[in-house]
Amino acid sequence: MTSANPSGRRRALVLLMFVALLAVSALIGVGVFDAWARWTDPAAADLWWKYPARPILISKFPFVMADSDTLVRGLYPHVEQDGEAPWESRGRRPDGTEYRITSSRYGFFTKHPIDRYPPKGSGEVRIIVVGGSGAQGHGATSFDRTFYSVMERQLQAAVAPAGGTVEIINLAMAGAFAARNAVVIDRYGPALDPDLILLYNGANDIAQFTQEAKWIEYCDEYRTAFIDATYEYPDALRPWAERLPYLFNVYGWGRWLKATFYREYYDDRALRQCWKDNGYQPAADGSFDSHTTFDQVSYPSFVRAVQSIKRGTCGLPIVWALQAVHTGENALYEGWIRPGIYDEFFHRASQELDGYYNDRWRFIDVNRLARDPARTDVADYVDTSLAVHLDDAGHQVVGTVLADELAPLVRDLASRRRMAFAARCAGVSPD
Repeated sequence: MTSANPSGRRRALVLLMFVALLAVSALIGVGVFDAWARWTDPAAADLWWKYPARPILISKFPFVMADSDTLVRGLYPHVEQDGEAPWESRGRRPDGTEYRITSSRYGFFTKHPIDRYPPKGSGEVRIIVVGGSGAQGHGATSFDRTFYSVMERQLQAAVAPAGGTVEIINLAMAGAFAARNAVVIDRYGPALDPDLILLYNGANDIAQFTQEAKWIEYCDEYRTAFIDATYEYPDALRPWAERLPYLFNVYGWGRWLKATFYREYYDDRALRQCWKDNGYQPAADGSFDSHTTFDQVSYPSFVRAVQSIKRGTCGLPIVWALQAVHTGENALYEGWIRPGIYDEFFHRASQELDGYYNDRWRFIDVNRLARDPARTDVADYVDTSLAVHLDDAGHQVVGTVLADELAPLVRDLASRRRMAFAARCAGVSPD
C-alpha cells in the first residue's frame, strides 16, 4: 500500500482552516455590524424599551379587541364588488345570465356608504342586520332578491298607511360570528342611529369553534404575534438573539428564521395558547373534541357577544333570528357535536339572553318557521332553497317569514318615532 500524499493532506488542512477562518470572520463581522448599528443609530437609546425581553400584550379575544377599521377592511366579498358573485358555485342564473351583486366601499351590501348615510326621516325605522354570509345575502342572484330586501319591501308596505318608512342597513360579513358582528356594530352603529338590531345567524357560531381547522384560522393572530414577538425564540435561536439583538429584532432576521424554519412549532404553540385563552381545555392526550368546544367556547362566546351588543346599543330592541340551514348542514353539526344541537343552541341561548339588560328581545326560529307546511303558499321551494346560502326562492321565504314576525314591532317603532318627532317640534316631552 502507498501512503497518502502529504501535500494533499496539507492542502485539505489549509482549505479547512480557510473555511473556518471565513466562518469566524463572518461571525465577528456580524457582531461588529450589530454593535456599530446600535452605536450609530440615533434611536439606539430606544432599542432597549422598543424590543424588551418580556412578553408583549396578546388580547384574550383578538377579534373582539381588534381595531375596527382593520377588521372591516377584511370583509368578504371584496370592497366595491360589482358584477358576478365570485363566491357562488352555482355561477349562472336559470336564464343563463350571471349573478349581479354590488357592495359599497367598505364591502357591505348597503344602498349608501355606511360613513355617509342620509339623515334619518321622522317616521323612519332603521334596522341593522348582522350575521355571516347567509345574512349578507349570498345565494341571491341580485341585491333586490335578498331576504332583507324582500323583508324591507314588505315591512314598508306594513307601515306606509300610517306614514312610516323602513330602512334596512346590512352590516353582515361573510364568515363572521357574533363576536365580529359586535365589533362592527360598535364601530358603525351609533352614527347610523338604528331602532332595531336583527341578528340572522347561528351556523357560523356553531361551526367556527367546533372544527379544529377553523380554530387554526381563528388563532392565526396568535401565531403572527409569536413570530413577531422579540422576546419569543426557540431554544436553538435564543442565544443568537441575545447576542445579536439588533440584527434579530430590528433587521428582521429573527422573524424570518422563525417563519421559515419554525412555522409548525408556532402553529402548535399558537393553537394551544389560543385554546387556553378562550377557555377550551383539550383532552389529556391533547386531542380535539367538538362537543367540549361547543360547551366551553362556542356557546358562551355567542352569549357574551350578543350581550355586549345589547349593552353597546344602550338596550335597543334585539331580534335574534336563527338562520335557516339545509338538513344536510344540520346533520353535520349533529355529527360534530351531538343530536339536536342546532335547536338546543337556539332554545338555550334564547332563555339565557331573554331579559338581559331589559325586556326588549325577540327570538325567531326561522329554521323551523320557513319549513312550516302552512306557509307553502309563500313560494314554491324545496329543501335545497333553505340553506346557509339561500337561493332566490329561499330568500323570498325567509324574508316573508321575518316580515310577518316583525311587522307589529316595526309598526310600533314607527309610531314611536313619529310621536317623538312631533313632540320635539312642539317643544314638549313625548312622555
